Amino acid sequence: MTVKNTTGKAGKITSHKVDTSDVEEITYCEADIALRLSAATMKAESMQPYLAMALYAMPRVAVPGLGTFASDAKWRFYYDPACVMKWNVDEIAGAILHEVGHCVRGHADRFASMNEPSHLARIYNIAGDVLINGDLRADNITLPQGCVYVETLQTEGVDVSSDMSAEQVYRKIIEKMEEMCTCGKGGKGDDDPRNSDDEQGDSSS
Repeated sequence: MTVKNTTGKAGKITSHKVDTSDVEEITYCEADIALRLSAATMKAESMQPYLAMALYAMPRVAVPGLGTFASDAKWRFYYDPACVMKWNVDEIAGAILHEVGHCVRGHADRFASMNEPSHLARIYNIAGDVLINGDLRADNITLPQGCVYVETLQTEGVDVSSDMSAEQVYRKIIEKMEEMCTCGKGGKGDDDPRNSDDEQGDSSS
C-alpha cells in the first residue's frame, strides 16, 4: 500500500493514516487548530452540502500523535493537530469528508455484521478507503498525499474495481493476501491472515 493504516477492533477507530514522519515538531495553539478545522468544515459543506448535518454534528477529539484523521462507529471525529497544521484547508476538508464517508456508509457496523476476526478490520478499512477516495476524487475534492485508491490495489495485483462494494473489495484483498501466503497448498496455515491474533493498531505496507 502507499499509506499507513490505523484501526482497532470493530467499532473502534477506522482510518487511512498518512505518513507524517517528515513533519518537524510543530508548535500550535488550540485557537489555530479550531480556526483551521472550522474553515475546512465550511469548505467541506460547500462541496457536499447534503452532508452538512453530519459535518457539524460529529464531536471532535484531538489525538496528538495519531498521524491522521479518523472516525468511529459512534460518529466521533478524531484528528491529529499536527495534520491540521501540515495540510492545507482543501486537504483538511477532503479528509473530513473522507471520515464522514466512513460514517454515512456504516463501515464499522457493516464490518461487525460480517463476524470476521477483529484484527482484519484494518483490511476492511482499506476497502472502504479506496471507494470513498475514488468518489471524492471524482467530485474534484482534494485529499492529502498518500491516500489509497482502487488503482493502488490493482497495481499490487488485487482484482478490484470501483463498482464493487466495500465487502467485495475486502474479500479480494483477503484472497490476494492468502495467495501470497507461504503456507503451502494444504489449506489455511500459520501465515493465513485469518489465523493471526495480531491486534496491531498501526501497520504500514
